[in-house]
Amino acid sequence: MKRIFAASIPILLLLSAFSTHAAGFTASQMERMGDFLSNFTVHGYVNFERKDIINGKDSGKMIQFGIWHNYSNNPSTIKPCYQCQWGDMTIDAIHIRQTMKRYFNYDLTDFPEVEQAGYPYHFDGKRYHFSLVDKTGQGLYAQVIRAEQTADGNIAMTGYLYKPGNHRAVTGKFKALASPHIWHQEKTWTILNIRYPVD
Repeated sequence: MKRIFAASIPILLLLSAFSTHAAGFTASQMERMGDFLSNFTVHGYVNFERKDIINGKDSGKMIQFGIWHNYSNNPSTIKPCYQCQWGDMTIDAIHIRQTMKRYFNYDLTDFPEVEQAGYPYHFDGKRYHFSLVDKTGQGLYAQVIRAEQTADGNIAMTGYLYKPGNHRAVTGKFKALASPHIWHQEKTWTILNIRYPVD
């Protein structure tokens, strides 16, 4: 069961206290971390392990993330498909591959046919077909209030999830682990796990 936090003065003070500096990371860096994690949490990926998504155990979640991340952030990758039996929209598989590499550091080479309940994404050999009616509503955004580098070089992040458009509408605390990553010559991260809610 989710623990619900009211937008109380103590929580707001806590957010403010940690928002400027933590364990060697600047406020700007932690803001970027929050943006990175929000790519997952806004689509409902708030409690998962990387290995459970990218190793074929649940290919539906993997393809779903690739599709809806691009739908939200790279709308030019989504093309209409008129009178298609598998849905009214398509996305080229290359964009799914790039998304998996960018956010999971995973080289997707085999594109699974995803027809299980909840993930009706048909692969025609080049594109995934899907329907806009399958899209879930917008989820929660992440704000990182503490970050530190672990002994193995990963970054442990702690923060709060909040409702879109309202940083004060805090819903609970999360912890996440990410690995430093270079994407298109830019320093970023790839996800290892997110845990929510936590104490």
